[in-house]
Amino acid sequence: CCYAGGFSISAAAGGAKSVLGVDSSEHAVALASENARRNGFSEQCLFQSGDAIAVARELKANGEMYDVVVLDPPKLAPSAKAVAKAKRKYAQFNAAAID
Repeated sequence: CCYAGGFSISAAAGGAKSVLGVDSSEHAVALASENARRNGFSEQCLFQSGDAIAVARELKANGEMYDVVVLDPPKLAPSAKAVAKAKRKYAQFNAAAID
Protein backbone atom coordinates (compact mmCIF):
# COMPACT_ATOMS: atom_id res chain seq x y z
CA CYS A 1 0.00 0.00 0.00
CA CYS A 2 1.37 3.39 -0.90
CA TYR A 3 -1.63 5.26 0.57
CA ALA A 4 -0.49 8.92 0.79
CA GLY A 5 2.98 8.20 -0.59
CA GLY A 6 4.93 8.77 2.61
CA PHE A 7 7.48 5.98 2.14
CA SER A 8 7.93 6.81 -1.55
CA ILE A 9 8.36 10.54 -0.99
CA SER A 10 10.78 9.89 1.88
CA ALA A 11 12.82 7.59 -0.36
CA ALA A 12 12.96 10.25 -3.07
CA ALA A 13 13.91 12.90 -0.50
CA GLY A 14 16.65 10.55 0.70
CA GLY A 15 18.15 10.31 -2.76
CA ALA A 16 16.31 7.51 -4.57
CA LYS A 17 16.52 8.12 -8.31
CA SER A 18 13.16 6.44 -8.92
CA VAL A 19 10.42 5.06 -6.72
CA LEU A 20 7.39 2.93 -7.56
CA GLY A 21 4.42 2.90 -5.20
CA VAL A 22 1.61 0.38 -5.65
CA ASP A 23 -1.82 0.45 -4.04
CA SER A 24 -5.07 -1.33 -4.81
CA SER A 25 -6.93 1.96 -4.30
CA GLU A 26 -7.14 4.45 -7.15
CA HIS A 27 -7.86 7.12 -4.54
CA ALA A 28 -4.61 6.31 -2.71
CA VAL A 29 -2.65 6.43 -5.98
CA ALA A 30 -4.12 9.83 -6.81
CA LEU A 31 -3.38 11.11 -3.30
CA ALA A 32 0.21 9.83 -3.38
CA SER A 33 0.79 11.33 -6.83
CA GLU A 34 -0.52 14.69 -5.68
CA ASN A 35 1.62 14.61 -2.54
CA ALA A 36 4.72 13.77 -4.59
CA ARG A 37 3.93 16.69 -6.90
CA ARG A 38 3.42 19.08 -3.98
CA ASN A 39 6.74 18.01 -2.48
CA GLY A 40 8.66 18.33 -5.73
CA PHE A 41 9.17 14.61 -6.35
CA SER A 42 6.78 13.89 -9.21
CA GLU A 43 9.75 13.11 -11.48
CA GLN A 44 11.14 10.44 -9.12
CA CYS A 45 7.87 8.96 -7.84
CA LEU A 46 5.57 6.82 -9.95
CA PHE A 47 2.40 5.36 -8.49
CA GLN A 48 0.14 2.71 -9.95
CA SER A 49 -2.94 0.88 -8.83
CA GLY A 50 -3.05 -2.87 -8.67
CA ASP A 51 -2.54 -5.89 -6.50
CA ALA A 52 0.96 -5.51 -5.04
CA ILE A 53 1.73 -9.23 -5.25
CA ALA A 54 0.65 -9.44 -8.88
CA VAL A 55 2.57 -6.26 -9.75
CA ALA A 56 5.74 -7.58 -8.07
CA ARG A 57 5.48 -10.84 -10.00
CA GLU A 58 4.89 -8.98 -13.26
CA LEU A 59 7.87 -6.71 -12.65
CA LYS A 60 10.06 -9.74 -11.99
CA ALA A 61 8.81 -11.46 -15.15
CA ASN A 62 9.75 -8.31 -17.09
CA GLY A 63 13.26 -8.32 -15.61
CA GLU A 64 12.76 -5.31 -13.35
CA MET A 65 15.09 -5.14 -10.35
CA TYR A 66 15.03 -2.85 -7.32
CA ASP A 67 17.69 -2.00 -4.76
CA VAL A 68 15.19 -1.63 -1.92
CA VAL A 69 11.64 -2.89 -1.46
CA VAL A 70 9.42 -1.51 1.31
CA LEU A 71 6.29 -3.48 2.11
CA ASP A 72 3.50 -1.83 4.05
CA PRO A 73 0.56 -4.21 3.62
CA PRO A 74 -2.86 -3.51 5.04
CA LYS A 75 -4.03 -4.98 8.32
CA LEU A 76 -5.10 -8.48 7.38
CA ALA A 77 -5.87 -9.92 10.82
CA PRO A 78 -8.61 -7.91 12.50
CA SER A 79 -9.14 -10.78 14.94
CA ALA A 80 -7.29 -13.81 16.31
CA LYS A 81 -9.43 -16.00 14.07
CA ALA A 82 -7.93 -14.38 10.95
CA VAL A 83 -4.25 -14.74 11.96
CA ALA A 84 -3.51 -17.98 10.08
CA LYS A 85 -4.92 -16.65 6.80
CA ALA A 86 -3.15 -13.30 7.31
CA LYS A 87 0.19 -15.04 7.90
CA ARG A 88 -0.15 -16.84 4.56
CA LYS A 89 -0.91 -13.56 2.77
CA TYR A 90 1.97 -11.74 4.49
CA ALA A 91 4.28 -14.60 3.40
CA GLN A 92 3.05 -14.10 -0.19
CA PHE A 93 3.82 -10.37 0.04
CA ASN A 94 7.35 -11.07 1.26
CA ALA A 95 8.01 -13.83 -1.26
CA ALA A 96 6.88 -11.61 -4.14
CA ALA A 97 9.16 -8.82 -2.93
CA ILE A 98 12.34 -10.90 -2.61
CA ASP A 99 11.82 -13.59 -5.22
